[in-house]
Amino acid sequence: MRKLVFLTISTLFLSSPVFSHPPSDIKVSIQGSEVKCDILHSVADPAKHYIYEVKVDLNGIKVIEQQLETQTDNDKQSVVYIIPSLKKSDKLAIWAHCNKGGEQSKEVSVN
Repeated sequence: MRKLVFLTISTLFLSSPVFSHPPSDIKVSIQGSEVKCDILHSVADPAKHYIYEVKVDLNGIKVIEQQLETQTDNDKQSVVYIIPSLKKSDKLAIWAHCNKGGEQSKEVSVN
């Protein structure tokens, strides 16, 4: 009986990472005060497996925190933010988290 319980728990624990994965990359483009992020995250069903949270820091201060309920499509989550105070030499840090587990971050400088 103990072996069966151990085997069941081990199987569940080891198989869960197969279904979850972090975003593979974050592509960022900046035009003026507009920041567009394409968070690359391939999934079979974007209504069940998706990027659920995006955060943006400007020079180390959190300026955006957004929760999402689905992903844009099977390949990525796209978001666009307007940051009026954005200027050259600012540093942005973008963080994205998958609802099944895993995260990705990207730091960019404004040119």
